[in-house]
Amino acid sequence: MNNTTIIFSDEAGQYYKKPNDKQIISDPFYVRSAVYLTTEEYIAFQKDIITLKKKYNLPINEEIKWSDIYELQKKRYRADFLKDYNIDKLKQYITDYISIAHLKQSIKYVFTISGNRYQNTADKEYIVFAHLQNIYQRAQFDATDESNDFYMVIIDDMNETALNNLRQRCCDLLHNGDRFVDYSNLNQSLLVEKSEQSAGIQIADYAAGIFNSVAKKYILEKNSYDYANRLYSMYIAPKIRRKNKKILGYGIMKITKNMIIPNLNALIEATESYL
Repeated sequence: MNNTTIIFSDEAGQYYKKPNDKQIISDPFYVRSAVYLTTEEYIAFQKDIITLKKKYNLPINEEIKWSDIYELQKKRYRADFLKDYNIDKLKQYITDYISIAHLKQSIKYVFTISGNRYQNTADKEYIVFAHLQNIYQRAQFDATDESNDFYMVIIDDMNETALNNLRQRCCDLLHNGDRFVDYSNLNQSLLVEKSEQSAGIQIADYAAGIFNSVAKKYILEKNSYDYANRLYSMYIAPKIRRKNKKILGYGIMKITKNMIIPNLNALIEATESYL
C-alpha cells in the first residue's frame, strides 16, 4: 500500500552567527517546525480551511501569521485586512485553525531548535540546512522497511539566492545520503510554496511560533506566553513525534550537538507532561 505524507516546515525566530545583545534578547532561539499530514487528510484539511476563512471573511489568498498577534498589539498592520481584526478575533481564528488540524489522525509535529545565546560559529545557510537535515532524517526513520511510504518536504518561500543554495545542499543530501540515513523514501528535491497560498505552511507557521514561545517560557523561565502554552499543551504537544513517551531526539532536536542550551530539559519535561 502506498502512503504519501507531506511534511510542511516553517521557521520562527532568527539565527545570528555573531548576535549582539539586542538580537539575543529579541531572538534567543531559531526554531523550525515540521508538520506531517497524509495526502488524503491534507485534501480534507484544505477544504476545512477554505470553510474557516469564509467564516471569518478572510480573503482566500491572504493569511493570518502567528507574528500578527504581536504586531497588532503594537498597532502595526502587515496588511489592510488585519485592521478588521482585534486581538481576540485573531487568536480565535488561530485556535480554530489549529483545532481543525488536531482532528486529523495523521498529523504529527517535529521541532528543531538552535540558541543564539550559545556557541554560534556556523553561517545561517548551514544552520537552516542542518535543521532540515534532522527533519529529513526523522521522516526516513518513520518509513517502514521495504515499504512504499513516501515523504515530501515543503518549506515557505525565501530569498532566491538562499533558496537555490539550500535546494542544492538538500539535493546532494537526498541523493547521496549521510552516515545515518539512506533517503530512499523521500522526494529527492526540496519543494517550496508561498505561505499565503498554502494551508500546510500556515499550520507550520503557527506550530513554529507556538514552539518558539514556549521555548522562551520554559527555557528562559519567562512568566508569560500563556496563550501559546495553552495551544501547545492542548493541541501540539500530544501530537509530537515520540518513542515510548520520550521526546528529545525524536520530536524535539537540538541543532547542533555542540550547541549547549541550558535548561532545555525544562521544555522537554513540560512537553512530556502534556502527552
